[in-house]
Amino acid sequence: MEDLPILPTAIFLPLDQIRVPDRLRPVDEAWIDALASSMDDVGLEHAITVRPVDDGYVLIAGAHRYEAAQKLGWADIAVSVRDIDEEEARLVEIDENLMRRELNALDRGIFLLERKTVHERLNAHTKHGGGSKSQTLRHTLGLSAQRFTKEAAEKTGFSERAIQMAVQVASKLDPEAVSYLRGTSFADNQNALLKLSNETPAKQRTLALQVRDGKAKTLDAARVAAGFQEPSTDDPQARHYATLLETWNKADSATRTTFLKDIASTGWTVPPSLALHGKGSAK
Repeated sequence: MEDLPILPTAIFLPLDQIRVPDRLRPVDEAWIDALASSMDDVGLEHAITVRPVDDGYVLIAGAHRYEAAQKLGWADIAVSVRDIDEEEARLVEIDENLMRRELNALDRGIFLLERKTVHERLNAHTKHGGGSKSQTLRHTLGLSAQRFTKEAAEKTGFSERAIQMAVQVASKLDPEAVSYLRGTSFADNQNALLKLSNETPAKQRTLALQVRDGKAKTLDAARVAAGFQEPSTDDPQARHYATLLETWNKADSATRTTFLKDIASTGWTVPPSLALHGKGSAK
């Protein structure tokens, strides 16, 4: 890594001294490959963030950059070290991801739900005498005493209503169903996720499997594939015919004549006597 640029505000740490904890969302292998290619050409533009622990360091933010460095065979990586505890680190991870607009609806809801949980715990800790460290933490992390939805809306740019809806959906989704939906079209379909969240956990898992396995692209199709409902017998052409007939029966003779002239201009012909004096002709 001698030829790569060194970030002025970072230090270098061996990769094997950095432990990666469980993340709120799995890394994207395609994104790791893209990052690895970029990092191989121009180096690391932004240091990853870690915190010190007894046996080394724990990753806070930058999992994709870390994995890309591993793929490239780097021995060490530029890091920014923050002396914060596990819960505080969780909030930093959440906020870094929430600032990224490419989050899909599923992951955004999961991150917002976790941020709400951490927000409430840290605010409760401060409210009940968390001491000067907690007060400093609130200032450092931008944690305020205002309601969660207002704070989250200010940080993300989404409306409070959108924040509420995302949290509601994420809180009702079954974790196993969530794992099935990752990488599917449902992951960025808020309306489909909302409808799915209203099903029982067992049904959510079954329906999500139909989507994951490519057997369904909509929730109704998933219900049919899972045997939860009968296939629709609705005939679109039959509906169109019924609508046309109803409209025709409501039209007067002048309107029908104009319509027939328009039809004739397309090459179709209808006997005027049949058309004007058929069933339901206007009086």
